[in-house]
Amino acid sequence: MSNATFRAEHREPLTYVALPVTVTITDMGERVAAAYRQIELYLASRGINPSGPGVVRYRGTDQRGAFAVEVGWVIPENTWIDLPYVAELLPAGRYAVAAYTGPYSALDDVSAEVMMWADLTDLALDVAAGGGEWVSRVELYLDDPRVGVDGLEGAVEVCILTRN
Repeated sequence: MSNATFRAEHREPLTYVALPVTVTITDMGERVAAAYRQIELYLASRGINPSGPGVVRYRGTDQRGAFAVEVGWVIPENTWIDLPYVAELLPAGRYAVAAYTGPYSALDDVSAEVMMWADLTDLALDVAAGGGEWVSRVELYLDDPRVGVDGLEGAVEVCILTRN
């Protein structure tokens, strides 16, 4: 078990800019770090300052092979973004949230724990029609990463939109 604490809360919509990346469980850390470096350079070149935390948004529900994530930052609304970057909206609604501080390498466990907690508290996690894609599952990186004993670590919220 991680040191995560769990809650359900209503969240307002958040606009973010991201770089879509295809990853696997084994190369995710490396590919996400490279995507963050790329998007930080892009934002700096455009004079866009993030207005909130770093974002990793999971699209597909199946992580056994390659899967899609979006890596980016919360930004001010109505910001023009060039391809291959995307400007998206995390929808408002009630989220199951795990607040966690520690090694990023434990985030898979934290995600599993918040899903179990949601199930035990009768919160239905929201997936798109057909069940293959999350409506909104996101990790919000609340501070800059730091090197710890087990690699990069920091404060993260794992948030999954619920149907109720």
